[in-house]
Amino acid sequence: MSVTAPLGFRASAATAGLKASGAPDMAVIVNDGPRSAAAGVFT
Repeated sequence: MSVTAPLGFRASAATAGLKASGAPDMAVIVNDGPRSAAAGVFT
């Protein structure tokens, strides 16, 4: 899996065991800039 992000952001994916296929099913995106906010998306 590849992630393209603008400067000031970091992203990663991990496997939490939610998908039967074993594919990554969790992502974290971090804003390293001076302003920050938080959000969550659950399906």
